[in-house]
Amino acid sequence: MQYEERFSTLAVASLVLGILSLICFIFHRMYLAVVIVDILLGIGAIVTGVFGMRHVALYSLKGRNYAFVGIVTGANGVGWVLIDTIFSMIY
Repeated sequence: MQYEERFSTLAVASLVLGILSLICFIFHRMYLAVVIVDILLGIGAIVTGVFGMRHVALYSLKGRNYAFVGIVTGANGVGWVLIDTIFSMIY
C-alpha cells in the first residue's frame, strides 16, 4: 500500500471561499446582504489561505497553489466590491 500525499484542508477551503467571493460579486448589486457576505467570504479566503500556506509548509502537504489562488481570489472579491460600492456612492 502506497502512501498518498494529502492536500491541506485549509488551502482547499481558501480556494472555495475565494471562488464563492467572486461569484457573489456578480450578484452584489441586488441586495446589501450579498455585499456583506461577499466581504466576509473574501476575508475568510484570505485568512484561510495564509494559514493554509503555513500549514502546507509545516506538515509537507500539497495545496500551496490552492492557498495562493484562494488569497488572490478573495482579495479580488473584496477589492472589486469595495471599489464598486465606493464609486456607486459617489456617482
